[in-house]
Amino acid sequence: MTNSSSQQQPSHGQSLSAGTQLEEFIIERVLGSGGFGITYLASDKRLGRRVVVKENLPVQFCWREQSSLTVRPRHDSGDDADNFRYTLESFEREATTLASLDHPSIVKVLRSFEANGTAYFVMPFVEGTAFDEVIKARQSRGQAFSEDEIGGMLWRLLDALSYLHDRGIYHRDIKPGNILVTATGEPVLIDFGAARQRLSERSLTVIESAGYTPFEQLQSRGEIGPWSDIYALAATFYKALTGETPAKAADLVMDDPVVPLTSRPELHGRY
Repeated sequence: MTNSSSQQQPSHGQSLSAGTQLEEFIIERVLGSGGFGITYLASDKRLGRRVVVKENLPVQFCWREQSSLTVRPRHDSGDDADNFRYTLESFEREATTLASLDHPSIVKVLRSFEANGTAYFVMPFVEGTAFDEVIKARQSRGQAFSEDEIGGMLWRLLDALSYLHDRGIYHRDIKPGNILVTATGEPVLIDFGAARQRLSERSLTVIESAGYTPFEQLQSRGEIGPWSDIYALAATFYKALTGETPAKAADLVMDDPVVPLTSRPELHGRY
């Protein structure tokens, strides 16, 4: 996982404070948060190493009781309780799936456990920066990616997707913020969206990473497949090449506003 994240720090007061102990892990600080969970940098007391701990905390369905740190559904019965239970099951399935994978461009899971009424899984701490931050820094310096840089990252990520798809697994949330670029320039896929997508399909609530989510993931019965991840990866590298976030998938259906990259003179001779 990363020591630099583009995700917003939690403002809802639900994160665990520094010094909190979970099993053998001591929370140091929040790395990032979203609508479905919080990631923390932590120290592993038993093995003397730093790790990343991800906590299942879908704030639209649950809240943390600060006195006990217990995570509870907003209502003890009904949709909130059902959806919270479903996110727990999906989160634990995601941990099991990721723990079964072994690829240098896919985040690893070391272990999972339950505590505070919710679930957690633990990943290695890897020095690096989210790809969207790398893109932003390049833009600010007016420094384009070289073809070798783009090609090196792209082929490594395509190899990771081939590894996943051969096993019937889809990432479902590829975007620049979910690719970690290590200190040596290696890309690593993080923060799989499978659990969020299953909840979206179950509750008919659209969960979209605007510009990167393919159209079929916005449909209640859309057919998800390898093409879904390929679309999102292509959108990600469109952003890297142009510095522009792609149009939303729904906007492409009726009147596609995207200008083909081969028609953009500033890219001629560069790639």
